[in-house]
Amino acid sequence: MCIRGLIIVLSSSNQLPENSSLSDTLACVLNKDGGILSASTLWSEYFPFSPSKQKEYENFVDWVVDDDKTCFNTIIGSIQYPDAKPLSAELTLINNERVGITLCPLSSVSPSKFLLFATPLRLRDVDKNTNKKTNDLLNAIVSALKIGIWQYDTRNQELKWSDEIYDIHGLDKTLYQPTLESAIDHYHPSDIRQVKKLVNDALNKRQEYTARLKVVREDKTIRNIITGAKVLEDSRGELTQVYGFVQDITALHQSTIRSSLLATAISSTSVGICITDQRRRIVWVNAGFEKLTGYNESDVLGKPLPPLVQGPETSKATVRQIHEKLEHGENIETEILNYHADGSLYWIKLTITPIFNDGAITHFVGLQQDISEQVHHREELDALRLSLEQQIAERTKELEEANRELHQLAHRDQLTGALNRRAFNRDYVNECKRAQRYETWLSIACLDIDHFKSINDTYGHQTGDSALVSVVKRIQSAMRETDNIYRMGGEEFIILMPHTNAEDAEIASERMRHAVAQTDLTISGISFPISISIGLLSQKGELSENECLTRVDKCLYRAKANGRNCVVACHC
Repeated sequence: MCIRGLIIVLSSSNQLPENSSLSDTLACVLNKDGGILSASTLWSEYFPFSPSKQKEYENFVDWVVDDDKTCFNTIIGSIQYPDAKPLSAELTLINNERVGITLCPLSSVSPSKFLLFATPLRLRDVDKNTNKKTNDLLNAIVSALKIGIWQYDTRNQELKWSDEIYDIHGLDKTLYQPTLESAIDHYHPSDIRQVKKLVNDALNKRQEYTARLKVVREDKTIRNIITGAKVLEDSRGELTQVYGFVQDITALHQSTIRSSLLATAISSTSVGICITDQRRRIVWVNAGFEKLTGYNESDVLGKPLPPLVQGPETSKATVRQIHEKLEHGENIETEILNYHADGSLYWIKLTITPIFNDGAITHFVGLQQDISEQVHHREELDALRLSLEQQIAERTKELEEANRELHQLAHRDQLTGALNRRAFNRDYVNECKRAQRYETWLSIACLDIDHFKSINDTYGHQTGDSALVSVVKRIQSAMRETDNIYRMGGEEFIILMPHTNAEDAEIASERMRHAVAQTDLTISGISFPISISIGLLSQKGELSENECLTRVDKCLYRAKANGRNCVVACHC
């Protein structure tokens, strides 16, 4: 410990070393009660009385005048806590010597020994303002430390509080004058019994105390405090005062609770937590990490993390992505396949956060959550989805094929394969609209097989059906790709010829007539001549379906009347 440039090393006997730089300094070592454990050479020379010779001066407070004892006891009581800072004051000794003292804890963790420096002020005549200056200094000290001071005079049973205690209790000092009984009532009901015992033991047994308690403020909120008490006796050994301090530690208490909860949560959570240094060497893991990976903390401390948990099946692309992001100080959240200590595989959701200090990465904090079950379910769902998609595709194909078949059934003649009357109704309307829109010709040929009834009567209906099929094939072989043939019923057919004028339509009709009649038809070894008669009409889409069919039928009748096996055209 370094104070005012002096380096102090105490031996196990609590003595100041003879060759210490303190030997020429007014200094001594005190215990927490103010008892002198050792003193410098100059200290023994300065004071005409030595604690080694006069037992009544073994405690430093015995050298202090009564009016300043409270000041000293308050100071030594206020620095008996972790991380307490040195405090200074001016005191008057019983030889009327005025000294300035600085009291320093020799440990920042659990102070139990204190170094006292004294500086003579050479003020042998103490004036009336001495006590006031000391009290002012004391008040400034406790105010800066947010410590409340209380004093109970046993002679007149008067209890005094400093302003800080009023603030801790949430009370108005102009409206409330504390008494011993009413002050105790401000403690939490669960602490009142303990408080009464502490006070009774201090008054009746001279037992000093330090305790952590709770007080209930005027607004019913609860404050956590630490309080302590000292007893003061006169020269006859009679108790004259009990005094002490109160410090509000609510924030510290809540912070301690939060820290404890956080530590418990981090240690007990099933999420694996691992902290590494900047080179990815492990410095701490929690129980969740041990359970997840199968490694004990003692097995992995100081070792690089990646080689422990990664293997051949770990995605190299994911590992590369993690490395690149961490190199740039970026957070990473991803899924990765890891290896257990026993060699088994498991999936984790990995989150890594870099920790910076002065702009440089010092550590990485990694959170690892086992998602193996979710990944397996996801893979099963993906496989199921793929299977369903395949089934749906197959079923869709089947439905499309069925729809095509239904369309064929709805719009095709099942015997000849030609389009049926329903298809003609649809197509005629569309072709008329197109002819009107583009002002082009639409030609319609109406035909039937000559003497078809006699074929049925002579050779039978089966031969007649075969004849229908053969005639349609011969006509289709002579049709243009843009033309369509429709079976309207029996042996009567319609051919739609879009974008075709009368002249071209007559040429096309002659070509189809010739294709049918050029050779005899042979069915089941029976041959017979076959021919068709055609009525032809050309228009620009202005005729309704009924009107068109009526006119083209008349042309067909004329073709039959002209001897059959011919084309008769009429014009609009």
